[in-house]
Amino acid sequence: MMIDWTLTVLKRYAQFSGRAGRPEYWWYTLAQLIFFIVMAVLALAIPALVFILYLVLLATFVPGI
Repeated sequence: MMIDWTLTVLKRYAQFSGRAGRPEYWWYTLAQLIFFIVMAVLALAIPALVFILYLVLLATFVPGI
């Protein structure tokens, strides 16, 4: 279920009409939080992942608003 909500948000990346539902917003936020925590822990072990972490953060900034 979490994957469906996350993919829905990313599919509507540049669609600025309408609003996201409450579950859609919170599942996306939870998935993003879990991803960034895992990536941050891995980036401590592998410094090259910091660049990938920043790229994903930049790419998901607009849907996160």
